[in-house]
Amino acid sequence: MNRDKLLTALELLKKNGVLCYVYRESVFELLSMNRADGVVHLLSDTPAEDLKPILVKCGFKDAANGKEGNISARLSGQAVEILCISNLEPEKFDECIRRDLTVHSMLMRSNSDIYDNCGGLEDFRQKRLRLTGGRIVDKDSFAISSFELMLKSGYTADAGIQSSLNKALAELPVGKRVSLIMMLRNYMKAENTDVQHILRVFSFKGIFPKAPTVSCSRPEELMEKLKGMKPLQVSALVCTLCGIKGENLKQVPNVGFAREFYDCIQRHIGSDLGNRKQFEEAKNSCTAECFETLLAVKEALCLISGQEFHLAKKSRELLKTIDASDKWKVQKENQEKARPPASVSREVTEEQAVELAPEMMEFEGEAEEQYIEEEEEQEQEDDAVSNLPLRDPSKNFYIHRK
Repeated sequence: MNRDKLLTALELLKKNGVLCYVYRESVFELLSMNRADGVVHLLSDTPAEDLKPILVKCGFKDAANGKEGNISARLSGQAVEILCISNLEPEKFDECIRRDLTVHSMLMRSNSDIYDNCGGLEDFRQKRLRLTGGRIVDKDSFAISSFELMLKSGYTADAGIQSSLNKALAELPVGKRVSLIMMLRNYMKAENTDVQHILRVFSFKGIFPKAPTVSCSRPEELMEKLKGMKPLQVSALVCTLCGIKGENLKQVPNVGFAREFYDCIQRHIGSDLGNRKQFEEAKNSCTAECFETLLAVKEALCLISGQEFHLAKKSRELLKTIDASDKWKVQKENQEKARPPASVSREVTEEQAVELAPEMMEFEGEAEEQYIEEEEEQEQEDDAVSNLPLRDPSKNFYIHRK
């Protein structure tokens, strides 16, 4: 219901002599969204029998006695529950309006003023969850409300209530636990998803016993992964985090896969897919879609814990990886640095040849003359050999062997 429409109705009741305030979760909704969804909770000190005709006069319909002396009615088609406290003692008033969470323990009147006796308004501004007292009155409501506020609105549980909240989440009935699972699954695929909100609820082992230690080091990668996952992959991830067993899978509506599919994933969820043998075992025992889902769930779990996701490489890809390594570049650069350029070597040789010392020049001349003399002597010996007469072939002596 629109905030202005509701406050206008309260103002009209006031003009008819009835003080009526918004209380409980409805105040929080009006502060958060400027509207109240679901049942609108009101409070008045006018006796029920006197209040019903005035409600009808002010635009309320179907006014009737409800539970525990309250009045149920409808305003603009929306359900309204009115708590009548005509016989309530003044010292019991704060206890009457108090809920387990401070942000749900405020009143709002027709001019939007807030009655706050436990710090709920400041907690609302700080997005902080605190208990109004030392004892939790409704554990299920406390657990569900806290989970929803953390997931959808980004609230942080105060250190003083974390253990109590964890325990309350763990003790929720199966049906209510499933409702939170569905809430998380829908939120993961929503347009305005905030990955930090998701990581915040994953830290509560009471409802996510299989969640890894949460890390906020890779939120962008996790968000990209969640957005790219298929609906059945998101369902498999959420069911895995919650520790849902195959025999209880039917309690989760619209899960998107059969028990055999889920059981296959659970058999290999603890496998090290970076190990070639375990990778092949998982791949060979799963269908293509099941193995794809297993990989998606494993990668999401790694990103939740801030780790990198590694798969086993094929043996023929090993040298490709080594060949692409930076080490090759480093070695090549070192060799190039150690070897002088060819142009520099030639220049140095020419300069050394030009700048020979005088004694080296004298030695070079003597060596050259000696080489020429030896060459001439060799030529004369060759000429002498060539002037000898040739042997007459008829004088050749042959040995004939029988």
